[in-house]
Amino acid sequence: MTLPGHVTRLLCLLTLAYVWSVLVGIDQETVLKTHGRRAWSVVTLGLRSLVRASSRQVGASVDELLHLIRLWMPHQTTGAESVGY
Repeated sequence: MTLPGHVTRLLCLLTLAYVWSVLVGIDQETVLKTHGRRAWSVVTLGLRSLVRASSRQVGASVDELLHLIRLWMPHQTTGAESVGY
């Protein structure tokens, strides 16, 4: 952990994993507690889904894994149509 390049790469990887977990977790349904908050955090739900999708056998969850990868793609509706071009 004394090499700055390695620390930078590690922080970048952790940031990407965190953002991906949030993107996946936002789509997840969960029960609400009595005070109105989710029973599980968005990050926890997303991380559990990512681990589940990546740890299954290769042919079993290809569609689910591709859906999770597509969350990184920009949405088509945020393009020229929303600006009015």
